[in-house]
Amino acid sequence: MFEDLNYAINIDKLGALQPILNCAAADEPEVRAAAVWALGSALQDLKEVKDVFMQRDGHEVLAKCLLDLNAKVRAKAVMASSALLRNSSKEIRERFAELGGTISLRRLLADDNILVRRRARFFMQHARATGNEEFVRDLLDDRNAIAAFSESIAALDVDDVADMEAGIGALQVLVEIDKQGLLRVAPELPGVIDQVVARCGDPDLAESLTSLADSLGG
Repeated sequence: MFEDLNYAINIDKLGALQPILNCAAADEPEVRAAAVWALGSALQDLKEVKDVFMQRDGHEVLAKCLLDLNAKVRAKAVMASSALLRNSSKEIRERFAELGGTISLRRLLADDNILVRRRARFFMQHARATGNEEFVRDLLDDRNAIAAFSESIAALDVDDVADMEAGIGALQVLVEIDKQGLLRVAPELPGVIDQVVARCGDPDLAESLTSLADSLGG
């Protein structure tokens, strides 16, 4: 729908933005998921779209959708929130955080649904490159979120390459940004990683995990 950048940029002028925002609150989860997907596709990395999106309080819609009971809606909301926060201004990040959106993203790193947590981890993996390093630092101050994240690492599906790669990527950025802080709040992680390595049959993934465990152990 919004692969055409001109259409995405003019989404509000074309009268499409508000109806899509309204659909994100529809009773049917399929409609909500489709609407949030459309919002994420339109946002992309376009300042013009983000500005009008914020004027329409679209960030409030995304913050609510991150808490949706339907996993598909939550997954789409993570994608759309990532698009909103990518290379965004401090004001946008702060307004989103004020509504609890950032806290919700942190909690979704350990969501029960594999697709939801994979997308949240992908966002964290690229946090430094997209101007969201504080997301990772704030995670280290959220003991409940980091404890849940550690438990989810222990439960990684070693037969699911995408799940493993997302988990490894999230761990790597935590180690890169504040290894000592990570060890302070989650001292069990080296042992947790070793247990995952013992279950992992993929030599490349096992090597990446072993390197992380060694780094934390050092």
